[in-house]
Amino acid sequence: MAGEIEIGVAGSHSGDRGLALIRLDRLADAMAAGTVLTAGGASLEFVVGRAAS
Repeated sequence: MAGEIEIGVAGSHSGDRGLALIRLDRLADAMAAGTVLTAGGASLEFVVGRAAS
């Protein structure tokens, strides 16, 4: 969640790492606005990699 906006859905996880399907347009908007991203009340950190060339 970015504020009250859903930006994706969680998949599997192991320990403190997990996989999710995220709408990158909504993620970029939320990050640009400085919105705290959360899931189940926990703050999230996203690592966005480069596209393969």
